[in-house]
Amino acid sequence: MLKRSVQMTLVLVMLVSVCGAGNVRWKSVWEDNDWTNANNWDTGTVPTSADLAFIERAVEVHLNTSTVVLDQLLLGGPNGTLYVNSGQAITANHIKIGEYAGHSGFLYVDGGTINVGGWMRLSRADDPTSRAYVELTSGTISVGTLNFEEHGTTTGYGTTFNITGGDLYISGDRQSVVQTYVAAGALTGNGNSANIRYEYVNGKTHVYAVPEPMSLILLGLGSVGVVRRKK
Repeated sequence: MLKRSVQMTLVLVMLVSVCGAGNVRWKSVWEDNDWTNANNWDTGTVPTSADLAFIERAVEVHLNTSTVVLDQLLLGGPNGTLYVNSGQAITANHIKIGEYAGHSGFLYVDGGTINVGGWMRLSRADDPTSRAYVELTSGTISVGTLNFEEHGTTTGYGTTFNITGGDLYISGDRQSVVQTYVAAGALTGNGNSANIRYEYVNGKTHVYAVPEPMSLILLGLGSVGVVRRKK
């Protein structure tokens, strides 16, 4: 009898855990662009660590809070866009951008932090109508796995991941995978794949961008001008 009671308790705990997780979607008619405004979400509540947050509207959402913890985040629909700025952070198990056919998702990180324990999946495999865009201006994106889904051998990847500043970290030695994305022109630094650098350090693949050669020349000329003025 005791064994059966324990088994029933375990089943109830599992059911509560499953039921606790929910899909929270950005409403078709929203009040503003603020993630923290509960009236923008179809459940009337801001997504929590147990939730899958969906932004599948033609909307530019701003995090406007220091910390967000989620189960999963999906950016898609007709240009679902999220901005994560300085002092703001998202922690999630998984992030999907442009996951479904005909969907386009945008993620802009400017001084913020993205921590993904599992995978970040960009675009949809074998479907050229799906697109994913990531712009890392400054700040940090750390992921367990980074997947650029391939549309096909002739159409390439449906992803544009551009780094102008900041750092991308991928768990494990993923240098060969990064090189594949760079060679395909899907992973760029300042809009040019030639400006991407990567290295394997402390159990992670570190990806970053170097300045364009012309920018270095202009910076050098500026330094010369400063020296001349000092003379």
